[in-house]
Amino acid sequence: MVLCEDFLDRAPDPRALLAELRRALKPAGRLVGSFAQLEPYHAASLRNHTAYGFAALAATAGLRLERLALGPDALALLLHRMDGRSSDCTHVLDPASSTAYAAIAEADREIGEDHRITLYKQLLCAGRIAFVCAGDQAPAKSFDHA
Repeated sequence: MVLCEDFLDRAPDPRALLAELRRALKPAGRLVGSFAQLEPYHAASLRNHTAYGFAALAATAGLRLERLALGPDALALLLHRMDGRSSDCTHVLDPASSTAYAAIAEADREIGEDHRITLYKQLLCAGRIAFVCAGDQAPAKSFDHA
């Protein structure tokens, strides 16, 4: 396993970085990490990625995207950055306690929306997104995306 947590936004050439991470993977290995989507920029940020953009970037590096997962929502990250008390308010960064994700889920429950559409809407509001990728030769894994 190779871990790549929250530094694609700092890489001058993310394509080259992902290609090198792909090269470092063993045949059945996985690249696990996260990337910024709607996270507010900080001093070292060069860019953010959308889920679609990351998937396309990973594919060009010979990686197969196996899973995306919600990180903190963008509003929670913005409030966290404005608050400045990082050790006192980390609970707001837990996706399970996200007010934005909960509001989307509740609204969709009321109209009987398909859970996949709900997850898509939540993904659009994500400040950070976690991922699992495999090299194109690795055997496929099965994940529960519910």
